[in-house]
Amino acid sequence: MTLVTAHPVRLIVGALGGIGALVVASALFVVVLVIALVGSRGDTGQPLGAVDALPNAVTSQPSEAALSEIPPDQLAVMHQAAASAPCPLDWSVLAGVARVESTFGTNMATSTAGAIGYAQFLPGTWALPGIGNGGNPYDYRDALPAMARYLCASGAGQDLRRALFAYNHADWYVDEVLTFAAQYGTLPVSTSGGSLVASWATLPALNQYDRRYYRSDTAWLMWRDAACSAAGLAWLLRAYGDGTPSIDDAIDLIGRNTGITTSDGLSDHTGSALAAALGKAGLASRRGQMHSIAQLKTWLGQGPLLLDGQGWFINGHWFVAVGYDDAGIFTRDSSGHNTQYLSWARLYGEVGFSGWVVGVDGAAPTDHASAASAERHDGGAAYAVS
Repeated sequence: MTLVTAHPVRLIVGALGGIGALVVASALFVVVLVIALVGSRGDTGQPLGAVDALPNAVTSQPSEAALSEIPPDQLAVMHQAAASAPCPLDWSVLAGVARVESTFGTNMATSTAGAIGYAQFLPGTWALPGIGNGGNPYDYRDALPAMARYLCASGAGQDLRRALFAYNHADWYVDEVLTFAAQYGTLPVSTSGGSLVASWATLPALNQYDRRYYRSDTAWLMWRDAACSAAGLAWLLRAYGDGTPSIDDAIDLIGRNTGITTSDGLSDHTGSALAAALGKAGLASRRGQMHSIAQLKTWLGQGPLLLDGQGWFINGHWFVAVGYDDAGIFTRDSSGHNTQYLSWARLYGEVGFSGWVVGVDGAAPTDHASAASAERHDGGAAYAVS
């Protein structure tokens, strides 16, 4: 693991070099760490940005792979470390890092870069205030909480992929950690209806930029910048047992160069093209515009959904929602950022959720909740969806 801090820090360190750079890097990292661990507070006494936080009480459940591969004592500490972390962080992410870094402590040899211990920290990083806290880097009981603190200081509560990239500056590393995390944790979703395959809740997102999800290099190069919605559709087809369709299979179902184009992606924010594509695949579809959080929860209770995030990437960006809790939804985002959770505030704010959803009609949902308004209070702010 290498010490990579926020971009302003990298810029300053790059300009200095030598011992001066190390001093500045350490000082700036400490400032970033203190802000991340303590938080900036306004008059309400709530941390600024808390409205977009995933409560630490929300956690995935260990899968069979987790129970068979992770020593029980380490698994318990992973849960404890995630629950006490200073940002929203699921224990399965810590499990993924531990698996990649030292295979749960079975390989703690010093790396060529000098990284040591269970979590492969550089000694200088471990010694930073708020990271190692004077503990033993070879002891998982000290290393796992330090891992959680470092990820939170690197922004895991806002962008998990970026935080993992800070932990080890390589895209392959981020992908590998997230793959293991998805294998080890099963989300606490509330649905099992329809013809969903047994392992649907642990299916990872189909990254639209990953060559493995296309039939050919030509299709990958042509469609990767415009295939987020098709990747979401391909995921949904897999969840309902329709084999392992590629992203370009989904593109063909939508309508190559008609419903979806390489220049604009899928521009239909009401989901009619996606519903028609499900029909072509032999699945009955359900489509509607949600007028409240309560209504969205009811529909999610009947199975995973494709949601329109028109504000996320301007053009129609559809992504998968697989479950919910009181604070937001669990997601499978195919854009490459691998967003796994969205608070209600972020869903209706940054993402620009229009209310339109598409799913498979395993059981027609009936919304008995009020469709007029649903509110969530966070940090003194109220968010109403009507």
